[in-house]
Amino acid sequence: MRRSIVRNLVWCLFAVAFLPGLVWAQAETPEPLSLDQAAPDLTLSVEKLFGSFTYWRQTDEGYESGFIDFALDQTWMMVTHVDVDHDRYPDRVSVTRGQYSVGKRDDNTFGYWLEGENNPRAFLSDVIIVAGHVKSFVWQGRAFSRRTGDMPYFIMDQDVPALAGELVVNSTPPGAVVYLDGIRVPGRTPLTVKKPKAGVALRVRVELADCLPSEQVVTLAPNEHRELEFALSRGGSGLHIACNPRVRVKLDGAWIGYTPIDRSNVAPGAHVLEFVNDSLGIYRREKIEVSADQPFRRQYEFDGRLIVDVGRRCEIFRLGRSAGQTPFDQAVPVGRHVLTLVDDRGKKKRLVVDIPLDGTVRIDRPFDALPDAD
Repeated sequence: MRRSIVRNLVWCLFAVAFLPGLVWAQAETPEPLSLDQAAPDLTLSVEKLFGSFTYWRQTDEGYESGFIDFALDQTWMMVTHVDVDHDRYPDRVSVTRGQYSVGKRDDNTFGYWLEGENNPRAFLSDVIIVAGHVKSFVWQGRAFSRRTGDMPYFIMDQDVPALAGELVVNSTPPGAVVYLDGIRVPGRTPLTVKKPKAGVALRVRVELADCLPSEQVVTLAPNEHRELEFALSRGGSGLHIACNPRVRVKLDGAWIGYTPIDRSNVAPGAHVLEFVNDSLGIYRREKIEVSADQPFRRQYEFDGRLIVDVGRRCEIFRLGRSAGQTPFDQAVPVGRHVLTLVDDRGKKKRLVVDIPLDGTVRIDRPFDALPDAD
């Protein structure tokens, strides 16, 4: 009997302490994502591959460029120009045709299969789908990108940016896949990228199963030969962030979504978090330290102060739930709040307040002077 009374008392104390805060913790409606911010669409269909894709590459023979065109009847055609002496005139032109389909490999990976004239059946690798369309893929050692706008079908030699000599990517342990500006490079580490772009920042990302991915940004000079070393660590820790109101979050300069954030495989060490909600005027930057053996967990509050004194005792309701009583003086989340004040006679008044970040809003109008609640 005594144990039951104690248990009920604990639950009552919990409700008094925490339920008012939960009333104010109603999540804000998230801002809509633009197409380039949306998560990639990983589903596959013929329509998503439909269109034209271009490529260019340096080869031991010379310079090669061309395009592949996918039709809705599941046929394809590829045109290739080879310029051996770099005079912008093709020394050899080839046209090949075939069929494509959506299928599955032996490892149960779904993707696109291509086959045709002098081309045995092959699987497209590193297919990236954004906003409902295939954006890029790798096939036959060629990195294709979707043709858009006024992009030419053939990129001529002099249109190509300055090129470095080669970029050698090593990793410990070896056998990792390499992405150059988001495009998978055929092969695994140790890997040599011949004639990458020079004079521009290249984002090199290395991934290996059971290891945390690693990334470096490098700018190469024309004809430069350089080696990059990646020391890959196994395992990682979690990042668990809640926030009131809801905000968008950057981790080390990259957007990772809206709160709440529940992310695994965050590399141990120092990181930078940024919290943004433009409509509410929220921006905060914070350095954090992620432990190798313990997830990082934190609840963030972005609030201001609300003071309400209407000359009589009233119950304050928000979203149909009690949020406190007048006189009221508490920290509440930033943003707009629609409140209903009910006095001891059951008379209802409506109050709309906009709480600025780290600011104070004071309401000291008489109860009867407030507009009636609907």
